[in-house]
Amino acid sequence: MVYPLARDASRERNEPTTPRTQLIVNRKSHQGVPMRYGARNQLTGKVKSIKKGKLMSQVDVTLNADGLVSSVMTIDSLKDLKLKKGDTVRVVVKAVNVLLVKEG
Repeated sequence: MVYPLARDASRERNEPTTPRTQLIVNRKSHQGVPMRYGARNQLTGKVKSIKKGKLMSQVDVTLNADGLVSSVMTIDSLKDLKLKKGDTVRVVVKAVNVLLVKEG
């Protein structure tokens, strides 16, 4: 499947969509095949809880004694990953901004 990205400038100018402005999705092509990605920030943790809505879900992952990360994803993605409470997962973080706060 090929989906245009949400902010596709070529569509706003009524130009044809180019491969650079498309997101290509083929879920079956990566089953059992290692995936490559450009995020270096990786943490391992356990799924603490899963909150499900009609369309979206929130997965809370405990990283260590006092660390917690939440991920929001579609219900379809949650089903594809077959996540459940207690599963060990890798948290891959790719962010433009990471804020640090020093108390006091």
